[in-house]
Amino acid sequence: MFRCKSLLPAAGRWLLVLLAFNLMASSLPAQLTQEEVLSSIRRGTQFLFSKQKEDGSWSPPALLVHDDGGLGSTSLAIMALLNCGFSPEEPRVKKGLDWIRNKPDSKHTYAASLKLMALAAAKQPEKDLTRIQLLAAHIETGQNARGDWGYSIPSSGGEGAFGDNSNTQFAVLALRDAVHAGARVDQATWDKILKHFTDGQFNDGSWGYRSQGVHRQHNSGYASMTVAGMACYVIGKSMVAEEDKLKADGAPDCCGDQEKDDHLENAIGWMARHFSVESNPPQGGYFLFYYLYGLERAGRLSGIRFFGEHDWYREGASFLVSSQSKQNGSWFFDDDNLPPSLNTSFCLLFLSKGMSPVLFNKLKYGKPDPVNSNETLTAGWRKHRNDIHRLTEWITGLEKWPKLMSWQVVDINKAVKNNSLDDLLQAPILYIAGDKRIDMPDTHVKMLRDYLDQGGIIFATRNCESKEFGDSFNELVDRIYDGEGLKLERLPADHPVYRAEYLIHPDRVNLQGVDYGCRTTIIYSPDDLGCLWELWNRNAPPNRTVKVSQMITEANQVGANVAAYATGREPPQKNLDPIAIETTGNETKIERGLLQVARLKHSGSWDTAPLALHNLLVALNEAVGLTAKTDSVVLAPSEEALARYPIVYTHGRSAFQLSDAEISRLRRYLDNGGFLFADACCGNPVFDQSFREMVKQLYPDKELERIPANHPLFTAQVGHDLEQVRRRQPPAGREAGIDSSDVVVGEPFLEAINFNGRLTIIYSKYDISCALQKQSSISCAGYIPEDAVRIGVNVILYALLQDYEFPETAQD
Repeated sequence: MFRCKSLLPAAGRWLLVLLAFNLMASSLPAQLTQEEVLSSIRRGTQFLFSKQKEDGSWSPPALLVHDDGGLGSTSLAIMALLNCGFSPEEPRVKKGLDWIRNKPDSKHTYAASLKLMALAAAKQPEKDLTRIQLLAAHIETGQNARGDWGYSIPSSGGEGAFGDNSNTQFAVLALRDAVHAGARVDQATWDKILKHFTDGQFNDGSWGYRSQGVHRQHNSGYASMTVAGMACYVIGKSMVAEEDKLKADGAPDCCGDQEKDDHLENAIGWMARHFSVESNPPQGGYFLFYYLYGLERAGRLSGIRFFGEHDWYREGASFLVSSQSKQNGSWFFDDDNLPPSLNTSFCLLFLSKGMSPVLFNKLKYGKPDPVNSNETLTAGWRKHRNDIHRLTEWITGLEKWPKLMSWQVVDINKAVKNNSLDDLLQAPILYIAGDKRIDMPDTHVKMLRDYLDQGGIIFATRNCESKEFGDSFNELVDRIYDGEGLKLERLPADHPVYRAEYLIHPDRVNLQGVDYGCRTTIIYSPDDLGCLWELWNRNAPPNRTVKVSQMITEANQVGANVAAYATGREPPQKNLDPIAIETTGNETKIERGLLQVARLKHSGSWDTAPLALHNLLVALNEAVGLTAKTDSVVLAPSEEALARYPIVYTHGRSAFQLSDAEISRLRRYLDNGGFLFADACCGNPVFDQSFREMVKQLYPDKELERIPANHPLFTAQVGHDLEQVRRRQPPAGREAGIDSSDVVVGEPFLEAINFNGRLTIIYSKYDISCALQKQSSISCAGYIPEDAVRIGVNVILYALLQDYEFPETAQD
């Protein structure tokens, strides 16, 4: 039986020293944190609910006649609440949705478009798909011959009718949402939209309120209409598919000369020159929050994180958090005369949608252009401009995935210049593609290695059968794992990537990879998957052949499988908190006042997750304010220095065996007050068997026993309440699909050796280390990262607290 009272003088003294020791924190400039943004969102939603009327609606602004009695305002508020995470069945949200459903379709573009967008955001097709289809058709009747919309539906005239880019952007956004919801929009509508925004862009890259014919105003636009133009242009490009160009064998040809398309790049350049989050350049504060809502859409839909040197989301979120009312959580700006509920909805949409998970970062690499530092001398990295954009959009539409995911371009030149690994870590997958040679300095290669060590995965494809790219990517892999002898090898037929989302026969695709530590860290396709992703379109060309359609579908499935393998269909929310990167060392000096945990090496891949212990000790410091040293010494079981460390830690994923001398020395360490914490990486059965044999050698008359669920180790008396934790249990077998829902929820499963009333060993046959390393995959049998951290923190704290007598009610 496990009991709580024991004597561990060494660990007890360590704990007293640690609790008494206090390190002065460095004085660092304040940075926006994720919790500050989430708190701001909570306060903003509370304000919105406080303004909701008894019938479920919000009052219409007095000056906006096109709001149609509050239909537009109510729809915008409901959109904001849904995007902030409220369920459509939440009583207040449901009342608002029912009010919207019962309102007749508006004859005003704004109100009709917002109604459709709110219904689409609810994602209840059984209730709303027919409504959405009818409403989309209604909105289409408001399009003028030149492709834009005015205030009224249907359009007021023919060739001479002109609209504006504000009404038009809401109509375009609504029609896009309709298509994503499963409704049909006429192809001619999209053709006219794309032509309108292509022809209506000013020479400097901006868009204005009106930009056609006699109604064209000035020769330059302003920020709110430029971000609207960017979003609508990207949407139009995604909905208009060109006819396929085919090779002689019927396969698509994506590698001919591409037409120059500078519309988006010119708009990005204009925004970089005029960027602000505190005004609507060059107009000032007029419609500021309306502009920021447009900025979010433009940045997210076009995959832009930086306009010039400006991180649009962090700067915008910092401004919004600081300018939010301290009294009631609303936003109000004197210059635009819009009511706080309307502006608050805009701000919540910016904050919540801008926090959506970034699934892929597309790597921008190459020597910087000396004239324009935002460009590279070669554009091989973007041979297929829309490859990862289209793949992300396709994956977002799949079941069991988040319904709002994005992608970004990340410039490794800027990331290295700013020493910002954060830039790469914004996404779990770094996509590298091209048709030219990759030449990277050592500083860039080191950042790629740091990205992999921090849990990222590199996914690469070769464009246009380029031998230059293929050879140089193999060289890049050699440099990333310099001296470790790792090469790209064909992934074996039983690799989980072939069944992570779809069951794909290994013979049908050529996937190569590098296994390092807990998982495959680099996956490479020498086939041009990017070409096929770019050809996918919600409105496929009418003459597309069956062969091309099948090739596109198979390529999308491969991309989805890699994404599922890397993320378990749960890509992390955008991270705003700075990520501290440290490396492990072999310092043997014990620093006064610092807990130091040693890593125990053995012959069975003891270093599978080299940063696992480091990350655990960082979490321990943050959770309870201890001052554990996050660097760790590596020791063999036979070393005398073992006695200087109150806790040792180990893991592995292969067989191992200790010598008789090592067994003897380790037993002496444990008998004299030491403690061993261990786990099997990804539940590896071979390591598990070896570890149990080692324990039998240490304690011939004892067995590992499961720690009961009511043990203090699992309670808030020690650290975290671990009554319920989540553990992946993927099915075995090549033909068994892997599902992110293969998660067991229940009490932790830990085993221990009890020697003289003290736990000397705590062991998990389910993975903890790879989760701590942030490298557990969907096929990894073990605890999810958040719960692995909580379990690990409790184990370390319990090891230090074993001489404390816990209440008797929790002992056995």
